[in-house]
Amino acid sequence: MREKIDEKEKEISGFRKKVDELNSVTLNNGCELEKLVSEKLKLEEALRESEERARTVESKMVQLQEQVVEAEKVIGALKEKAVEAVNGTVNNITRSIDVEENGLTGLTSQWPVVAAGSTGAIVAAAAVVYVCYVRGR
Repeated sequence: MREKIDEKEKEISGFRKKVDELNSVTLNNGCELEKLVSEKLKLEEALRESEERARTVESKMVQLQEQVVEAEKVIGALKEKAVEAVNGTVNNITRSIDVEENGLTGLTSQWPVVAAGSTGAIVAAAAVVYVCYVRGR
């Protein structure tokens, strides 16, 4: 009978050891689970911040594209004005040459000034577009 009691006590102590081992494994798994949950939360927050930055960059890109279209329109208009100015200058020079042939002097001495002025207007327009582009950044 004593043998059965000893055998049962050994069995009980074995079960207690297994319960202690399982409790320690449960504690370790609980700690590991907490670490994984906190890491997951941090990663989700980083993902939200990254998505927000991506939306911000996309909106800035759209604004810059709109500014580029606007600048292209301005450049086109300035080119047209420059062409009109040059064509007007050529017409004035042609008229002055016709006038010189008739013995009268006209705008022939002023054509370098007109060419420099129209070139200056083009350079000024390019500078305005560049400044607008740099401010957009």
